[in-house]
Amino acid sequence: MPLNNGPEYYLYNPLAIKGSAYLGDTTFVNGNVYYDGAEYNDIPLLYDIYKDQLISVLDDKTSKYVLLNERVKQFDLQQQHFINIDADTLNNNTVIKTGYYDQLYKGRLEILSKKYKKIENYTSTTGAQEAYSFFTDTKEDFFIEKNNVYYKVTGKSSLLNILKDKRRELQQYISANKIKFNKAPGQALVSIATYYDHITN
Repeated sequence: MPLNNGPEYYLYNPLAIKGSAYLGDTTFVNGNVYYDGAEYNDIPLLYDIYKDQLISVLDDKTSKYVLLNERVKQFDLQQQHFINIDADTLNNNTVIKTGYYDQLYKGRLEILSKKYKKIENYTSTTGAQEAYSFFTDTKEDFFIEKNNVYYKVTGKSSLLNILKDKRRELQQYISANKIKFNKAPGQALVSIATYYDHITN
């Protein structure tokens, strides 16, 4: 089976690093992947956000392996749709790096989320001395594609600057619907992009 052609993958040692590097936990969940020109459905998948790698497991249920990034076109996991972007193929690109992006919306505009985790160190300064490393919670950067150019979105102001051709209408829409970027930026971007497409000829 051509899907099983990546290097072996090892889970992180929980005694060395606390927390999770994954989308969800360390449980494999069935998903779909478009790999090497073919579509595979109901495949056990695990997305390592820290390494930006997609993992699967052999039929023995124990041997884990990495799906080669350059052969993954897209995958669906936990009700999210990820696409693989090769930054070297983009024109006028200064913000997108090669990797997997959660495609939140695709219409006239496209909204992407880049999920990432970091490893940080903790050292106790009181009581018993304690030190350990841990994965941070998942963080996200958001991007919007308009007319084949990607822009990074950091909030309402940057979005309105990108969509300045409909600034007045979008400001009214945001105000009328009480859209708050700081509470749910992904949902806010999808809502505004959908409305922008609706009012744009």
